[in-house]
Amino acid sequence: MRLAANSPLPRRLELLRALRPLKRWVPSRHASELDEEATIQQVAQRAAAHRDGARLPVLRPAAERWLDAVLVVDGHPASMLLWTPLAREVHRLLIQLEAFRDLRIRYRHARPDGPPGLSGVRQC
Repeated sequence: MRLAANSPLPRRLELLRALRPLKRWVPSRHASELDEEATIQQVAQRAAAHRDGARLPVLRPAAERWLDAVLVVDGHPASMLLWTPLAREVHRLLIQLEAFRDLRIRYRHARPDGPPGLSGVRQC
């Protein structure tokens, strides 16, 4: 079977534009960063009040992306021939978008003993 050599995502720019609303930043619950303005104000206020003591920096929550994403691809060997080019292109597009805090690829596969499972990262 021969597949067309065209891009699996022919309207890539339109898709990137449509996904832009996902590029939101929120305050981190885990990471902090120096708040330079607040630190300067604190030092100035202490100096104006003639107070001595330690001058500690003021921290604020760091900004981080608000979403994580998991790209799930059918891992059956026969369908991998068909879906790998598209999965690779979608993965590249999501990386280029820079909208996600964490982006992972998982492969769905059948289990002989029950419901389908997801495997870890495989080169896409």
